[in-house]
Amino acid sequence: MSERYLPDREQIALARSMGESLRSILPLSRLQGSHDESAATWTALRDLGVLGISMPAEDGGSGLDAAEEALIVIELGRQLVAPSVLATLGATHLGSRGRHLAAEGEGRFATAYGGSGRFVVVGGQGANLLLVQCDSAPPRLFAFPPSSRVLDEKLWSTRLLETAGLGEPLATATPAEAMRLRLLDAAALAGLAQAALDMAVRYAGVPEQF
Repeated sequence: MSERYLPDREQIALARSMGESLRSILPLSRLQGSHDESAATWTALRDLGVLGISMPAEDGGSGLDAAEEALIVIELGRQLVAPSVLATLGATHLGSRGRHLAAEGEGRFATAYGGSGRFVVVGGQGANLLLVQCDSAPPRLFAFPPSSRVLDEKLWSTRLLETAGLGEPLATATPAEAMRLRLLDAAALAGLAQAALDMAVRYAGVPEQF
């Protein structure tokens, strides 16, 4: 028998409150200038507690559970947040090393996907750490490689790089941590889909004469 999860009133209220704050911090109009978040935006997200929403309170986080974190990540997806922000959130689930680097602001994270020695990096502007996800191994955290080549800077809303030779991982996710990262990916994609729907609805309401 399958079960469906439904958030309770407090979780919905939290997500709505965070969504209002995120719309102020991450207006979609900012994307006309750059797809990378500004230093001021990073500061605002950190001050709001977004970057540590699931970390324990003793580590400086908010201690929210998986459902609450996913609801907030949906709101981040609706605002088309930069992949580096999602990578930073993901890094907080890679043990104490990942939490420390994310919480102290010592790391700028990018995400990479791939395997067999070839990885595609999403974003990566100014990153010094790389969160790698692939089907053949658990998610791992690496130092950003010294060399990479640009695959694309125009077709997507962020820069794509190709890299290899990542060396030894700084941290490796447990099976439970890997599942949490998949949940964050799904939540972000759900938010992106909702943003696309919202835009389509608004566009459908614009009268246009042909």
